[in-house]
Amino acid sequence: MSFVPTMEMTPRQMQCVRNSWRNFRDLDPAFFSEPFYAKLFADHPAAKKVFGDNLAEHFSFLHEMLSQLVSRIDRPDQLLITCSRIARNNAALGMNEKFYEWYGHALIWTLRQGAGADWNMETEQSWISYYKYLVDQIHNLQHGIAEAIDH
Repeated sequence: MSFVPTMEMTPRQMQCVRNSWRNFRDLDPAFFSEPFYAKLFADHPAAKKVFGDNLAEHFSFLHEMLSQLVSRIDRPDQLLITCSRIARNNAALGMNEKFYEWYGHALIWTLRQGAGADWNMETEQSWISYYKYLVDQIHNLQHGIAEAIDH
């Protein structure tokens, strides 16, 4: 039996995350990702070094991963598969804990801007809860990847 961490989100919070992502899931990845990375780099110029100048691949990856994370919000086994892929990607990029905080702020800002009047405090708190859960999973997986490489 595999260990699947429990998520402390209510069904209502999960629905808030799903509903708010509907504004973005069918868009061209650049439409969501360009403002996200612009915000990230404006607030934290050091982050640009991690991603380089060609962001098109990162645009697609970000959008694809968010779509998977939202669609798998209530399927922990499937969610861990996506988290594992993100952890491998982030380990290869050399991302550390500070990047997750920076990412979180840029993500919430981008979602808030894109959702406009559809955004409210409940939606924001739902995304923050989900993001914290995801970061814990990704960080643990990334740490495991780093340990495996070191041995």
